[in-house]
Amino acid sequence: MKNKIFKSSLAGPLAASLLLAAAIPASAAIVLVNTGSQIIATPTNSTTFSYDAGAANKLIVTVGAEGGVAASAVISYNGVALTLAPDTSSGRAVGIWYLDNPFTGGDADLVVDFTASGANGLGVGVASISGAALGVDVTAAGAAGNQESISQTVTPTLAGSFGIVNYADNGGGAQTAPSALTGIYGFSNIGSAFGYAGYEENVAATAQTYTFPIDVNSPAMGVAVFSPIPEPSSVALIGLFGGLALLRRRK
Repeated sequence: MKNKIFKSSLAGPLAASLLLAAAIPASAAIVLVNTGSQIIATPTNSTTFSYDAGAANKLIVTVGAEGGVAASAVISYNGVALTLAPDTSSGRAVGIWYLDNPFTGGDADLVVDFTASGANGLGVGVASISGAALGVDVTAAGAAGNQESISQTVTPTLAGSFGIVNYADNGGGAQTAPSALTGIYGFSNIGSAFGYAGYEENVAATAQTYTFPIDVNSPAMGVAVFSPIPEPSSVALIGLFGGLALLRRRK
């Protein structure tokens, strides 16, 4: 008796796997847990305040000041030093720092110390987020003299990213922030500078331009984007289903 040969087409399993992969996003959006701010208008070298990061896996701190130097600053949360995001320091928009896997046990000390360089007032904006990948994705910074506007453009790697913008100028008063941003703080007298910090959630993986209209001296901006944790690759899913389809080919 001849054995029957059972044929199994790859088209069905592959089509199913493609549909499944298409239904699964490359990443989930980052979730904002908490925000906070601390403003000291008079000359100061440091400030310490209590902040609760909540159930976050990343802490982000923006600093605006007049006279502060990012490279010499020491910023820590619950005794652990934060990392200065590259290319986020520009003029009075001193910089953007971050900490992966911060303390999540409740209120802890957030210390912003510019003793090494001095600062004519400090504006500190804080955000804690969950679902973020390690490190920082893309950054940008820039400063300008008197002109009609100042802009910075970044292109996130993954959809669902979290963007944060740090802005400062030479005491021009309140600015019109980009509509995409939700403000953490806006203060018209950080030393003699105006400062603003804001964030955008669920940022798409396309070029994002943030623009402030200005009529002041020496505006400056810093931008940082943090990626969500990638989910399993759809390519791996296709390979898995393809392998199962081959196993189904039997006599």
